[in-house]
Amino acid sequence: MLQAESCSGLGSDPIKDRATDYYNAGNEVVDFFGNSYYDLNITWGCFLVGTVGIQFSWKQGFFPYAGGGVGTCGIAGAFTIGPNQPVTPGLQCGGQGSYLYPVGWAGVGPVLQGGRSGIFTDYESTFREVGVAGGFGLPISASLTCFFVDKDF
Repeated sequence: MLQAESCSGLGSDPIKDRATDYYNAGNEVVDFFGNSYYDLNITWGCFLVGTVGIQFSWKQGFFPYAGGGVGTCGIAGAFTIGPNQPVTPGLQCGGQGSYLYPVGWAGVGPVLQGGRSGIFTDYESTFREVGVAGGFGLPISASLTCFFVDKDF
């Protein structure tokens, strides 16, 4: 039996709360020099891939990383921003996808990255990045990698 207080709107609605979080995230102002971090990386290989890079923020410093996973064939570099997110040291696992528009023998285009950071720590969270990539290989590239982000140096 449905009780009146469950329909009153006074209680917490997890679906509505989650939708509000996504709406607010889409309308937030990106703090490029405060809470955001930048990621410069290179991924290479064919089916088995390696990745190295450095994440940095104006507030936290520099954090190198390395790892591997699976992906399409080629070599590509990317420069991305994690808007309004801090660098989270530790194990990170995520996906990356890009479409490279032909420019001579190479390609340049948008890239999206996202996944989990700080895995097995008390500060585990989701990361999301957007930016630009360039490289050689298939015009549509994707990878799933895990990598360890070190303390700043």
